[in-house]
Amino acid sequence: MSALSLEFQATEVKPLNESYMIVNRETLEILESSITNNTFAELYKFFCSSKMGAKKENFTIFFHSLMDQIIKEVKFDMVTASTFEVQINNFLTIEVKIYPTNNKYILFFKDNTKHAQVNGIIEENDQKLSILSEISEKILEFNEPKQILDSLFESLSSLLDVDFYTNYILDCSSKQIRLLNYHGVPPEKMKSIEILQLGEEGCGTVAETKQKLILEHVQTSTDPKAQVIKSMGLKAYICYPLLAHGKLLGTLSFGSSKRSTFSADEILLISEICERIAITLERVLLISNLKETNKELIKTNQQLLFEKERADKANNAKSNFLLLMSHELRTPLNSIMGYNQLLLTSQDKNLTATQQNQLEKMLNAGKQLKRMFDDMLDFVRYDNVSLTFDLKKVDINSLIDECIRDATYFSKCKRITIEFFKQKELSIFTDSKRLKQVFNNLLINAIKYNNSDGSIRIFTKVLEEAVMIEFQDTGIGIEENELSEIFKTFYRSSSNNPSIEGSGIGLSLSKQIINELGGSLTVSSKIGVGSAFTIKLPLN
Repeated sequence: MSALSLEFQATEVKPLNESYMIVNRETLEILESSITNNTFAELYKFFCSSKMGAKKENFTIFFHSLMDQIIKEVKFDMVTASTFEVQINNFLTIEVKIYPTNNKYILFFKDNTKHAQVNGIIEENDQKLSILSEISEKILEFNEPKQILDSLFESLSSLLDVDFYTNYILDCSSKQIRLLNYHGVPPEKMKSIEILQLGEEGCGTVAETKQKLILEHVQTSTDPKAQVIKSMGLKAYICYPLLAHGKLLGTLSFGSSKRSTFSADEILLISEICERIAITLERVLLISNLKETNKELIKTNQQLLFEKERADKANNAKSNFLLLMSHELRTPLNSIMGYNQLLLTSQDKNLTATQQNQLEKMLNAGKQLKRMFDDMLDFVRYDNVSLTFDLKKVDINSLIDECIRDATYFSKCKRITIEFFKQKELSIFTDSKRLKQVFNNLLINAIKYNNSDGSIRIFTKVLEEAVMIEFQDTGIGIEENELSEIFKTFYRSSSNNPSIEGSGIGLSLSKQIINELGGSLTVSSKIGVGSAFTIKLPLN
């Protein structure tokens, strides 16, 4: 817009309508003259070129404001320029500069409305950012939802003239919102709305639609959603959904009993505040849930530690008992077996065939019992510390032949034939004592769980990088669902004949030994046909 300059002489000062002081007669004449006056017309034309239009009443306001400022700024002895702005009704801003020259003053007018509006917007934004920054700092100070919202409410109560807030949190399991925090209403009035269904009342509607709700002039409103708010004495009410990444957390509402409306800028400010609160609340609730979960985990861990200590004590007591019993029973058992062998090898040769047979039965029963004690001792040792191994070159075929000889008596009792299909020159580095223990367990089991007049076949074979030993029997077989269970300690198949004795340790210990030797022990079986236990050990 082009600028306009006028000039006048500072010759006299007179009152105008007992309100204004006019600096010279020419100015008085401008006020008293019509719009046809050239000077007045130029100023009026400049005024009309603004966005206000040619309303004379607005021009009069402008001119009176101009005179007020001139009287304040102009001094008869002024030697420097003076600049000021004249605003009319907050939507027109005219910059006025007064330049003294000789006995005259030149007035320079410039329309600064757009510039002033931009500055106003910047100031408003700065103020809003300052408010948001202050609120953000406050809400970050706390880790509890109530502390955060109380701090927020304290900041907003004076800024927006609100005296009420409620905060509901969504309960996903029941599809309800539950009152978490509130301020400005007696507790007895909140009892009836502590829990709201989605779509119920104002907050429930906001939670269901995820859209804000603004209720103004509440005391005269007939909106059903405004009735509870009205009963609380509120005049204006606004409720926002708290959304974090599109997910509903709850609602946050503010109300005032002093004002009936919210301005557009205030609504926008509340919207931005609610967005920030939602993000903060998500973090706080997550931390709170993690703390609760952590408390539960600590409690559970303490209980587990207590139970573990009890189990360890019981296990140690069991292990100590087994060790004690095994040692204590082995001593008399060795004595019995020793005397038995002395009788069988006596030079007198005065035993009858029946006595000889009975002594052999006793000796073999003692050997079987001794193997059970050995397994039990090894199991207890393995349960506490790893077994020790003495590795050396072992002839696998010779070791199996020894086991077959030891089991001859038991196989004859059930008329079971044992066939050994061996591969020649089969030697590997391993622990002969431990491996013989495994072979004995598998062979005795093959006899125990076999049918009378059945058979056992043993195979040895060299594979590419391993040696395979397999024990096949024609026994009762194992159910498919039990194949993965039989190697567990103390496991006894439900289909077993109760008369078949066993500790439930042999197979478990055998698998542990083979695993320690770097091999594998597997089983295949079919009910009524028999079972096959396969050992694979590394050649090197």
